[in-house]
Amino acid sequence: AEHIAMRCERRAQRLERCYTQFGAYDAADCAIADGEEIASGEGFYLLTVAVADAATYTLTAAPQGPQENDEDCGSLGLTNTGERSITGDGELERCW
Repeated sequence: AEHIAMRCERRAQRLERCYTQFGAYDAADCAIADGEEIASGEGFYLLTVAVADAATYTLTAAPQGPQENDEDCGSLGLTNTGERSITGDGELERCW
């Protein structure tokens, strides 16, 4: 999960740069867009970008392939406020 957590944080940084530059996460000139999906290099996670409006986004990394049955962490989530979440039964700190 550590590798995908870094990917989430990199995407969040890109969105924050977009907000700083254009004043909105959903600006047309942003390099990352609502609905964008990024597969991890190993194929263990699919990262989805959800930009709800100009001021809100959520990144979700859903387990795929051999990682799909991960009951400890499940999907990882990261919002524009920095809130981190998991859908699994494990400990947030261990998953992130």
